[in-house]
Order: sequence, then C-alpha cells, then structure tokens
Amino acid sequence: MRLAPVSLTLAAAGFVGFGLALLVAPGLLALVELEPVTATARSDARAIFGGMELGVGVLLALCARRREWYRVGLAAQGLALGGAVTGRLVSLAVDGTPRPVTLVLAALELAGAALAAVALRRLDAGVDGEAGR
Repeated sequence: MRLAPVSLTLAAAGFVGFGLALLVAPGLLALVELEPVTATARSDARAIFGGMELGVGVLLALCARRREWYRVGLAAQGLALGGAVTGRLVSLAVDGTPRPVTLVLAALELAGAALAAVALRRLDAGVDGEAGR
C-alpha cells in the first residue's frame, strides 16, 4: 500500500471529523478552555475551528484520490499540522505546561506532520512507485 494516500486519508478524516464536530457544537472548545459564549464568538469558532478544518479535510481527501495531487496534499498536511505543533511548542515555552488534552492534540499533530514528511520523501525517492520530480 502506498503511504501517500494513506497519510492523506488519515489526515483528511481527522480534519473533517474535528471540523464537523466544531461546526455543529462549538461549545466543544471548552475541552481546551475556550468557551465561545456569544453569537460572535460562536460564529468565529464555527468558521475557523469548524469550517476551515472541514475545508482542509476535503482538500486532503481530494488529494488522496489523485496521484498527481499527492505532493501538494502532503505539503498542505505537513505545513498545517506542523504549524499547529509549532504554535503549541511556542506556547509551551512561553506559557508553561497546558492540560493533558492539549499535549495529546500536539502529539497527534506532530505524528500527522511527520507522516506527511515521510510520505513525501518516499514519493521523491520513488519508493511508492513514482520517480522523484
């Protein structure tokens, strides 16, 4: 089995799952101590944590279906998740240790970014049946 579509499909499922959950129930953000208590806050939470995550997930799912899109999808996966991990690391250094749920999210994001990097490297090396470009 090729790693690129597996990586993209797993990441797509995560983004779509979180996106749908937060689109429908932005109050779930209370798990990370964010509580959108006004209509404006819920609108923003639905847009950023719901809609944007859902959009990224759909993009990654589309990339998983087309070999010629693997590279851009893996780059998007790695950059999105790597960016999230970077933000969490900066916060860890500046703000101290967060609740365990945040550390679990960081571990998932780091794993997803690393998987994208490995899959991209395998593509470039021709390991997954496609010669490097």
